Amino acid sequence: MHYVPAGWTDWQGLPDYGELNGSPGYAGAYCMYNYSVNDRGTLVNYGSSDADYQTDIIAQRAGAFIDAVSTTGAPLFLVASPLAPHYELCLPATDPSAWDIRPASRHAGSLPPYVNLDVSKASFDEVDVADKPAWFPTEYADLTTVQVAMLNRQYRHRLEALRALDDLFGTIQARLDAAGRWNDSYVVFTSDNGWLYGEHRVVGKVLAYEESIRVPLLLRGPGVAPGAQRSALVLNNDLAPTIAALAGVVLPTVADGRDLAPLFRADAPPAWRRRFLVEHFRDAAPSPVSWLDYLAVRTASGEDENTALQLFVDWRDDWLTDPAAAGSEHYDLVLDPLQLQSLDPRSAAHALQRAALQADLALLRDCGRPAHIACSDAERVREHLFFGGFD
Repeated sequence: MHYVPAGWTDWQGLPDYGELNGSPGYAGAYCMYNYSVNDRGTLVNYGSSDADYQTDIIAQRAGAFIDAVSTTGAPLFLVASPLAPHYELCLPATDPSAWDIRPASRHAGSLPPYVNLDVSKASFDEVDVADKPAWFPTEYADLTTVQVAMLNRQYRHRLEALRALDDLFGTIQARLDAAGRWNDSYVVFTSDNGWLYGEHRVVGKVLAYEESIRVPLLLRGPGVAPGAQRSALVLNNDLAPTIAALAGVVLPTVADGRDLAPLFRADAPPAWRRRFLVEHFRDAAPSPVSWLDYLAVRTASGEDENTALQLFVDWRDDWLTDPAAAGSEHYDLVLDPLQLQSLDPRSAAHALQRAALQADLALLRDCGRPAHIACSDAERVREHLFFGGFD
């Protein structure tokens, strides 16, 4: 709880656990109130008053850090990572229907009544999942009325909790502006994962559907065209090499990601990423991924016309005699953006696509290892494949 990782000038972290009144207890990162902050190795405890709301404390600490560094004239690098809009888990509930997040008191009940979860989306509580792997209907039954009401409540509370994030960002911008640093600062806004809110009957994050694997990414700063939008594939592991390049430093090792600077100027720079790997290994989560692994490949719109904008998921179960019996999923995101109908693996019409995607998956799975292709090459090359008219 007191650990400070090497390399940080100023470490103010939220440990998973904290101390209450000198005794260890669950009072960590997943609490909006009654949590501890590891401030350079010393635990600082917060209580349950309105002023202790976690997002607001992070905003205060971020603003104070900017003020302190600005008086020195030194460059600064700040990471602000609030819990919201994640569930609060400081009092773990045995019944998932009790999971929720509390907005700041000033934002509680602030949404108009017509703001609700979109239950009309065709993939929400998907009626026919016969196209999914054989185990899917057993693991993911139809959503009940109670579950839908729970999801809608959580959805509204998450939006209310996000309003304090708007305030946090406002604090950061105001302090940078006051210090005369706003115009030469880069600001990156993103998240660690997406979320399935009832699509395909699923609530969670670890499956390879679009709602789960896609996250927002907003970036502003010198040389970034205001309002410009990019459709190129970008991953979280691109952030480290990008930030290092902007800071003018060389990373001590070869990064899997790449510098995003070319996207500041163009949407499709030469030799950009054309596909990426999605993977998950079994864990203790109450879902199929507790006993199944999968590897998946998602392609870009600029990919070869035969495999543009597709997702192929290879489910695996090492306990089976035939691991591939766990099944697979294959979606054409141009014709089926909501992933309602996995393409029939027995269809000869899609055999060429599946072969190409499986070859992509094999490259991405092993890239970077000795005697294997570099990951940056595996994400962009095409010559290794066999498809219509090319051998």
